[in-house]
Amino acid sequence: MNFHQVYTSTLMPEMTDHQIIGGLNQLHQLYTTHRQNLREDPLNEQMVSSYSLFYLLTNGPKLDFVFQKLPSSIQQKLLELPLMDIGTGPGTYLWPLFNLGRRGVTYGVDRSPLMLSQAEKLRADHYSDHEILWGQSVPTTFPQKGVLFFGNSINEIGVSKVISLVEKFQPEMIFWIEPGTRELSFELLKLRDFLSTQDFNVAYPCSTIKGKCPMVLRNEEAWCHQILRMTHEPEVERISQLVKLDRKSMAMNAHVYYRYNQSKIVEHETATMVRFLTETKHSFEWEVCLEKDGTNTIIVFEIPKRELTKTQTKSLQKESVGIRFSYQTTKILSDNKWRIKLIDYPQSTII
Repeated sequence: MNFHQVYTSTLMPEMTDHQIIGGLNQLHQLYTTHRQNLREDPLNEQMVSSYSLFYLLTNGPKLDFVFQKLPSSIQQKLLELPLMDIGTGPGTYLWPLFNLGRRGVTYGVDRSPLMLSQAEKLRADHYSDHEILWGQSVPTTFPQKGVLFFGNSINEIGVSKVISLVEKFQPEMIFWIEPGTRELSFELLKLRDFLSTQDFNVAYPCSTIKGKCPMVLRNEEAWCHQILRMTHEPEVERISQLVKLDRKSMAMNAHVYYRYNQSKIVEHETATMVRFLTETKHSFEWEVCLEKDGTNTIIVFEIPKRELTKTQTKSLQKESVGIRFSYQTTKILSDNKWRIKLIDYPQSTII
C-alpha cells in the first residue's frame, strides 16, 4: 500500500498534517513518558489513524528486508503455515506479508478494539480476498506447528510471556521484529537462549544458535541489531521531518527461528554484517558474524573494490546493517581479519 491508500482507509480519512503529528506525539508520550500509567485502552481514533499512516508505511520495509534474507524453504513456511501476529495493531506487518504472497490461516491479536477496527477496515478496503481472525486475546484453538509473529510487541508483553506462548503452542517458527535498543536486545538474547534448549535452529541473523552472542562476550557498547537505510515516499518523509522521527535509518532487532529438522538449512556459506567499520580508497571493512568451529564468531571482512562493479560499490556505500550475504575467502590476513569476495551480492538497499 502507498500513502494515499492508507490515508483514505484510516479511521479518520481526512486528517490534516497537524492532526497526524498531534496523534503521533500523543502516542510517543503515552508509550514512553507515561507508559506506567496506561489505562486498559488509552487510544483514540486520531492516534490509531496517525499510527497506521506512519508506521504501516515505515515498518513494512523492515519485514521485506528480513524476508529477503531467509532461505526459500523458510520463506515458504512463513507464507503458508498458520500464523498468529501478537500485538498486530492495525496489521502493520500482516499487510506486507500478504503482499509477499501469504495465503495461510491468519490470526491478528491486539488488546485495543480501535486497532482491530482499523486493521479490519484496511483488510476490507485492500485485502478483501483474505480472511483474518481478529481477537483481543490469544485464542485457545491456534494450531500447533504454526508461526508466532511479534512486531514491536515483545517489549510490551515481556520475554517470559513469549516463552509461555512457545511452550503452549509448540510453534514451527518464531519471527520477531522489535526496536533496536541496547536494553531490549539483551532481553531478547534470553529468549534466544531458551529457544536453543527447545530444538530450534536460527534462520536469521545468527549463523548458529549454539553458544553465546559474540558481541556480548566482548563486553563492548555494541550490541546485535540491524539498521535499515532507505528513502520513503515524499509524504512519509515530510511527516518524519515534522514529527522529528528519523525513518531514513531505522534500527531494529529482527530474529527468525525454525524447528530443528535433523540439519541446519544452508544454501550458501554466509555471514551477517553487524557493523560498517570503514571505507578506504581500495576497500570496505565490515564486522561480520559467522559460524566458526561450531559457534558464532565476529570477524572483520576486507572487501576489495577491484572485485566490485561500480553499481555494487555505490550500493555498499549506503548498505544496511544486518544484510546476509554469500562470500568466498580469498586470504586470511590475521586470526580475526579475512579478505573476501562477495558472491551473489544481494542488492538490498532500497532507493
